[in-house]
Amino acid sequence: MKKLLLCILVVSLASCVKYGNTSSEILYEEAIILNATHTPSSHDVVPTMGVGMSFKGDLVMMPTTRIIDVPEKWGVIFKCKHGEFIVERTNPTLYNKLKDSVGKKVNVSYKEIYNIKYEKVPDPVTGKKIWYPVSKTLKDYDFIDADIING
Repeated sequence: MKKLLLCILVVSLASCVKYGNTSSEILYEEAIILNATHTPSSHDVVPTMGVGMSFKGDLVMMPTTRIIDVPEKWGVIFKCKHGEFIVERTNPTLYNKLKDSVGKKVNVSYKEIYNIKYEKVPDPVTGKKIWYPVSKTLKDYDFIDADIING
């Protein structure tokens, strides 16, 4: 068993592939505000049936309760050349900034987040193995801000 674990450890350390993330520089795109939404927080106690154990050790159905907490959220819905997207936050800063501007154009700032796959390849000069990026895949967008375009 120890030999198997050692073998797995050696193979994983000697792997010729690794993955990482990177982001683009700040990008800008024009969009239109479609809506601004606010969802108040809620707190509910819901009666349910659950499984319990009797004093004799038998499994029995018994009434229980479930507590559901939904935090307050604010969101803004945008439409850009790529489609519609929602930015949802747990603080109202963006919502308060844009709630009275539905239908107006904004300049959206964001970053693209990429997954990078690296492989170990020989360096053409030294011959030593180096990590070289072999693929870059768009994973997500990181919204930064939106500013109203005047005019």
